[in-house]
Order: sequence, then structure tokens, then C-alpha cells
Amino acid sequence: MRAIQSVEPLCEKTKIKIEIDERLSERTLSTTDLPDWYEKLKATFNDMELKFE
Repeated sequence: MRAIQSVEPLCEKTKIKIEIDERLSERTLSTTDLPDWYEKLKATFNDMELKFE
């Protein structure tokens, strides 16, 4: 939603249609606090099946 809102003014001026690709979405890394969240985040890019609580 934020990305769409950010680009809307430009699209209105340039008459370019916004296309939504559902494959691009925000991910939730974890529902709990992870002190080493950055390391865990990097690990998820190496293992796309990796999940945290």
C-alpha cells in the first residue's frame, strides 16, 4: 500500500498505469523480538523456506 501511495502522484502526471505484482510483498520476519534479527534476516535470503516464530 505504501509503495502504491508513493508512486501515485507520478503516475497521475505521467499517465502511467500502476501494475501490482503479488510476488512483491512485505514479509514478517518474526512475531517475537529477535535480538539478532539482522543475521536472521540475511539467513532467510539464503534459505527461502526458513521461518521464525
